[in-house]
Amino acid sequence: MARLFSTSPDGMFWCNSSPDGWTIINVIGAYILTLYADLAIVMFCLVWKEWYYLHAILFLIASFLALWSHTKTMMTNPGAVPENAQPMNNNENGYCTKCDAFKPKSAYHCSKCKRCIVRMDHHCPYTNNCVGAHNQKFMILFLLYCNIQALYAIGLCVYYGSISKAFLERNIYNWLQRIAAFCFFFDGVLTLSFTGEMMRRQILSIYTGVGTIDRLKLAKGKKIAGGTPLPLSAIFGIDFPLLWLFPFDPFFENPEQILGFRQPKNLETPAVSSAETPLLATSLQEDTI
Repeated sequence: MARLFSTSPDGMFWCNSSPDGWTIINVIGAYILTLYADLAIVMFCLVWKEWYYLHAILFLIASFLALWSHTKTMMTNPGAVPENAQPMNNNENGYCTKCDAFKPKSAYHCSKCKRCIVRMDHHCPYTNNCVGAHNQKFMILFLLYCNIQALYAIGLCVYYGSISKAFLERNIYNWLQRIAAFCFFFDGVLTLSFTGEMMRRQILSIYTGVGTIDRLKLAKGKKIAGGTPLPLSAIFGIDFPLLWLFPFDPFFENPEQILGFRQPKNLETPAVSSAETPLLATSLQEDTI
């Protein structure tokens, strides 16, 4: 019987439904911090004048897009290799002994999702999902809007904190305003430090074609399959560029070329065991993350 939320081939909706405790805290924490920022800016950190509504609306839009992108990153199949996947040509001989199926050269087996993921960058504990060929766009958008929020928060706290006379008045509300503004500013600095670094890594991954896992392998002197810069169309699809700013599913002109495998339509391909094809077996230690 198919499960509703699962990363298995028979799951109805993609979602890693067996997270550890820290992952739950990380995912919930991301939503709490974002919603706290929304409350802080509307209730405490803006004065009722000088473009109040405009600032509030712009910040809430960035917050909505960040949460939407986070949800899409978490609930989108990142590029799991199906059981009946077949190589694009006869020269490819990758094989995963855990999935007991073909594995494209750009894929890694994730021990948490328990699937081989095409162009796997890393398994993100803050989305409880891998970042791969199908959801890297959403991850980049999530980081982009988090950075915009953080910069906006820091700028608003500094500006309104310096011009608002309400900060100098001594009453309970203004003490709460000061505390909220300080926490808001601190949250912005921490968010910018973390998501800014993550964004740098994603840009580096696009520019060099070497993801996070591949960079770790290179540091250990191991060979990698990547190294070719990725065109933006391989991440954001061939949609109108303005749509790249929204977490809509990307449309790829040649999905098989992006994923590195072909999948026969309405054809169940029997799994090939590594015992029957020893030349296809690859090192589990090297290809399992």
